[in-house]
Amino acid sequence: MGGADGSFQIKLGIGVDLRLGMAERLGTSALQGEVRSEGTAAFGQDSAGRVVRVTPVATWTWAPTEPARHLIPLPDGALLVISESAGGTAIRRLIPPEARVTDSTELPAARSVLRTATGDRLWVLTEDELIALLTRDLSPALTIPLGDPVAAMEATPSGDRLFLASDRDALRVIDRFAEQEQGRVSLPGPATALRMDPDGAYLLARTEAPAGIQVIAIGTMRVVATFAGAWRDDLPAVTPQGQVVVARDGAIVANG
Repeated sequence: MGGADGSFQIKLGIGVDLRLGMAERLGTSALQGEVRSEGTAAFGQDSAGRVVRVTPVATWTWAPTEPARHLIPLPDGALLVISESAGGTAIRRLIPPEARVTDSTELPAARSVLRTATGDRLWVLTEDELIALLTRDLSPALTIPLGDPVAAMEATPSGDRLFLASDRDALRVIDRFAEQEQGRVSLPGPATALRMDPDGAYLLARTEAPAGIQVIAIGTMRVVATFAGAWRDDLPAVTPQGQVVVARDGAIVANG
């Protein structure tokens, strides 16, 4: 349930196994702030600021030296804990239930972070640079200077391309294999938010002028449709059939 300060709190975690059709309790600890999940585990923080992992069989806690700002679980079972530090941003890698930090790094103050769906890279957006870290050991993989302030970033599910929105009428496209910017996607106005289709076929972009939801085909890197609608935490979204579902005028509309 939501807290009075706008934070999110889980009083009782329930995990649903879609393959077996079973529901299991995930511990009894209340999780606050940013709650993330990976596999059968859910991650959050308790009232004392400790990092908490709850699973159907055990609860694990770890006390960071600085308050955790982001928790990023990885498919290999590791956990990245991102905190603000005196020098900028501290990133630590642990493998629960061990409390030992296996790797760590310090970066300039991070404005935003994004994990690829495959979990092999962490993109860190600072005031002046875009930095890619290898999640297996937090070593730097790529650094790209930024000339424009970035409003949002999103990656394809495979992580081969990263899209950056700025105050320009185009998205910058970063190719992870070429390790440089490769092309731009023209838009009718600057984008303020981005959302990737889970299948990697379409990228949704919110533009303010003209207002609308731009649908970008990843294959052609062009806007193929524009829809009016609200930008919410859950919508717009792309269905497996390729329809774009938007919230408009108090209704949910599917556009084919």
